[in-house]
Amino acid sequence: MSAIVTTIIVLAALLSGLALGFLLGDRKGRQAGEDKIKAAEAKLEAAEARLEDRVDRARAQVRQEDQENFGTLMQEMEKRHKESADQMNARFQETIALMKEEVQNSTRQLLRDRQTEFAAMSQEKLNSIMEPLNRNIASMQEAVKENTLKNTGFNGELQQASKACLSKV
Repeated sequence: MSAIVTTIIVLAALLSGLALGFLLGDRKGRQAGEDKIKAAEAKLEAAEARLEDRVDRARAQVRQEDQENFGTLMQEMEKRHKESADQMNARFQETIALMKEEVQNSTRQLLRDRQTEFAAMSQEKLNSIMEPLNRNIASMQEAVKENTLKNTGFNGELQQASKACLSKV
């Protein structure tokens, strides 16, 4: 575009130079020179108007291309942002799943350990309760056995005494 402006300026300078040459060279053709200068000026103004119109159209086209490029760039950035967010979300879900599995495994192990401890403690407590009870039961069995033996002995004596009484009668 600057080449067009330069060309127009050169043309204008050339036309101005020609016009001056005509004016200086020929006094008789002064009117004709003035007409030519006016015509050249009119052509120059028309060329400047066309150039300004081209510049305005070029600017409008550049603005439109910039807007299109900006829209495309924004779409690409949004797409990349979504892909990145999706990848981060997938990694987050994987991490959560791994952590959940680790917590479950730890919880299971802790529960097993606690169950083992509880079973051992329960057995100890049960033994501590049952041991005196077993001793009491054993002593009661011993007492019942002794009592049974004594009763048997008394029954035998009673029977002998009863036989002796009956035989005296």
